[in-house]
Amino acid sequence: MEKGILYIVLNDISIMNECVYSASTVKKYCPDIPIQIITNIPSNEFNKKYFDYVETVSDKIHPLKAKVKFLLNSRFKNTLFLDADTEIKDNIDELFELFHKYDFIGTFDNLCDWTQVPVRFLKQESEDINTGFLLYNDHFEVKNLIQNWFELISLQDEKNMKPGTNCDQVYFNRHIREKILNDPKIKSFLLSNKIYNVRPWCWDKLISEKEFGNVKILHAHHLNNGFLTKLKRKLKYIK
Repeated sequence: MEKGILYIVLNDISIMNECVYSASTVKKYCPDIPIQIITNIPSNEFNKKYFDYVETVSDKIHPLKAKVKFLLNSRFKNTLFLDADTEIKDNIDELFELFHKYDFIGTFDNLCDWTQVPVRFLKQESEDINTGFLLYNDHFEVKNLIQNWFELISLQDEKNMKPGTNCDQVYFNRHIREKILNDPKIKSFLLSNKIYNVRPWCWDKLISEKEFGNVKILHAHHLNNGFLTKLKRKLKYIK
């Protein structure tokens, strides 16, 4: 199949609920883009109506390993992988047009001070690519690097894995980023993280600069919650 969106969710029904919401926003703005989900959660435990392809696996590995392992199980020639905790705010058909020129497309993460609560935003772009939003095709060299990524992370002790620590993104930026960006056989491109894959740490800045209206893909937990719940979560961090 030519193009589509891939989600990978293992073990956690709350993450699956975020994924269902994300898929519903895809269908709202891009009803013709097919969606595939790979999961070990029984299909009777979540709403399947927004997914065109539901593939159930028996793996019990850490979700941050599974995310890398199953990227190569995409049924699409041109794939947009999205983390479950995302929300589509507008039509994104233009992303798939990029495959006429590129084999791999991503965005930089924000630079933040993680020692503070709430997290302190420092700069729009860090040096790291955020692996919650990846566009990739079935180019031989791209698939080889994804396989290499999984081989490396598969050796990681799962007891010492969590977001930000020994996770898929850490392994990608430590071992894969430079290879995929600098390999002359791979045409790569990085999109604006003010529009796509927009993380919550920069939202206040984008709002103050009147740029938040340009956002097409948000990436943050609890986007599936109602307005009052979101407001309560925000207020509890205000000192």
